[in-house]
Amino acid sequence: MGFTMKKTLALFSALIPLYSVAGFYNGNDLDYWASSLSKSNKGLPLTASNESDASAFQGYVAGVYDTGEGVLFCPPERSALKQMTDIVTDYLIKHPEKRNAQGADLVSIALSEKFPCKK
Repeated sequence: MGFTMKKTLALFSALIPLYSVAGFYNGNDLDYWASSLSKSNKGLPLTASNESDASAFQGYVAGVYDTGEGVLFCPPERSALKQMTDIVTDYLIKHPEKRNAQGADLVSIALSEKFPCKK
């Protein structure tokens, strides 16, 4: 079995548990959480709920990143979480018609458009 096939199988195996949890959230949830992170980045006052939502967004993006990095998308070394959350936030703003889709799918699409893997 070739290296690419092994990576693909490993990815699908890793995604099964991700989708059992990540499938509960869609793009509308992510957009709501992203707005709290944007408030935080602008130095605006946050409620406890805003802080929780901002952290949820960062954790969600980080989880999808850790699962798909190197297979679904290939960012440069030393990429920062803020870069990833900025890219996902921008995607959600530019594609409101897609926010009903699963959150993990939207994060993967946003990151793969910016950081496609070389074939």
